[in-house]
Amino acid sequence: MLNNRNYAKIETWTVEKLLDAASKEPAGKIHIAIPEFQRRLVWKKKQQEEFIDSIKKGYPFGSLLLYEDTEAKNQIGDNKTYYKLIDGLQRTNTLKSYDDDKNKFFNKENLPADFINFVAAKLGGSSKRNKDKIRQAIVEWVRSIRHFDEADWGTNRLTNVLIRAVSQNEEDTDQNSNSNLGLFTDDSFQNELAGFLQSVRIEADISNAKIPIVFYEGSPKDLPTAFVRLNKNGAKLSKYEIYAAQWFHRREPIVNEEIVDAIRKKYERLAGSYTLDASESTSSWREREYTLFDYVFGFGQWLSRKFKPLFKSVKDDEPSAEVFNLVPACLGLHVKDMDKLPEKLKGLDRSKLERHILETTTFVNDILKPVLSVSKPFIYHAEFQIASIIASAFGVRYNKEDLSEINGWQSKRKELKEHVLMHYLYDILRGYWRGTGDSKLYDTVNNLRYLKPPSTKNSWLQVLDDWYRDNQDTLLHERARISYNKPEILLLKYIYSKKFTVAENAETHHVEHIIPVAQIRSRMNENEKWPINTIGNLALLEAGKNMAKGDLTFVEYLDKKQSNRELTGEQYQAELEKYEELLICKADDLPSELTQRAFEDFLRQRFERLKAEFIKAWRDCIPTE
Repeated sequence: MLNNRNYAKIETWTVEKLLDAASKEPAGKIHIAIPEFQRRLVWKKKQQEEFIDSIKKGYPFGSLLLYEDTEAKNQIGDNKTYYKLIDGLQRTNTLKSYDDDKNKFFNKENLPADFINFVAAKLGGSSKRNKDKIRQAIVEWVRSIRHFDEADWGTNRLTNVLIRAVSQNEEDTDQNSNSNLGLFTDDSFQNELAGFLQSVRIEADISNAKIPIVFYEGSPKDLPTAFVRLNKNGAKLSKYEIYAAQWFHRREPIVNEEIVDAIRKKYERLAGSYTLDASESTSSWREREYTLFDYVFGFGQWLSRKFKPLFKSVKDDEPSAEVFNLVPACLGLHVKDMDKLPEKLKGLDRSKLERHILETTTFVNDILKPVLSVSKPFIYHAEFQIASIIASAFGVRYNKEDLSEINGWQSKRKELKEHVLMHYLYDILRGYWRGTGDSKLYDTVNNLRYLKPPSTKNSWLQVLDDWYRDNQDTLLHERARISYNKPEILLLKYIYSKKFTVAENAETHHVEHIIPVAQIRSRMNENEKWPINTIGNLALLEAGKNMAKGDLTFVEYLDKKQSNRELTGEQYQAELEKYEELLICKADDLPSELTQRAFEDFLRQRFERLKAEFIKAWRDCIPTE
């Protein structure tokens, strides 16, 4: 039977003591640092406001968890006591932010009704409009003053603000010609304002409020587990923050300076007012050892910035989900076995791993280039999908045990090059990677799914039909703008990629409505919903080939030019054939009268043409049987 253990002691600190201890240069004998596995600053303004309000009203709230850092004390050798902040970064940061600006959460609810009534009466008008002006003016003024020792904090300044709030001519107020100027010497008015200002000052002062502090006194190797369990019932930890905690005690140097710089930027988001375990000088950033979480985090930042069409843009302190899935997948791990990654990386040359993943990602990027935008990337794929493609390409060339090249990898890379583009679109249209896909990622990489075409011609046609039906259901409402990151635009890129090179310059194409939006809107009744931006009504045009047809269809536009004698009959026919080829739409397809039924019939007919064009354009990649 295990002995009862208690690895915690509890104290109560004031807010003032906590903020001093968490500052860069504490005046007292306690110093708190932020460890690497702490989560980034994620609390929204409402969460911060509610926390401060709880302190002011005396409501209970969660404790902070500290762990004594004897290693830091031994290294520094002074008489201070050093702690790591294991849990409580959001609360500590909120307190620090509030201490820097004590009036940031002041609002109209902090204004007593009696006070507003008194001020309004003194200013000569108790109308609702005047009271609203007064409330707004006071709130804006109080919020503009960060500290109470500023020169602007006082009854004279507030009197000026109130007079301006109800004045019709601010210049008269500035020239002391306003009839309310007597308020500056009105003792009852000035005393009321002084009382209000004093109440705001008292209300804002939380320096002596009590903060519960728990000190963890167990083994340092159990710190991450304590952190994770402590947060289970609170704000949900992302899986990446859990990895950060689990990998906290595993450290190695990093050679890649770009990865180190990415890690440094993350810590700089926290380092403004806190002491971090990470050093702040440039040379020591290069020399220190990093946790595995830091390494994968920095690797993700580095890779995502090199390949913007493949990876979603992330903030300096935000991990790249795609790369966190990619690294274990390249090494043959299931995402659920992420805790085994440290052991998997043990003994591997990390610089070689980086080069191999970089080469593989470049290979995949070149394959997808014809259908992905470059300088203005729109991400069509899910995080597991892109990780599965890159990890598959990695796995056919590199041995996951020692990173050596596999014999015969060239032929398999050639097969991937032939089939990945088809798999990419096929999976997106049928929502294959929608939702959680960690098991699909593992199975796809290990089963070498991308070495064969995804489907035959008939199956492709069925997938396109199913997608079109589902897409129509989601687009049965008017949208003011086209979403360029939607599957319909991706499918158009596939269809038009054989007509012109879409990806050489992401800005070389734009979307054209075959039946103009203005015409459709003019025919719609108030309660009708037409799928204006569905693929059946869209085409891609190269830059410089704008039709300049305005609110006319291409047939109406040419008819108008012919009636104005700008086109001969022969020129008309040549132009018509050009437009029909460019828009993949015959003149006879356009409805003679634009009704909702006629419009939807047109959309279906045009989609049949798009399907046929797709099969024709990619026939070499789509087996008939």
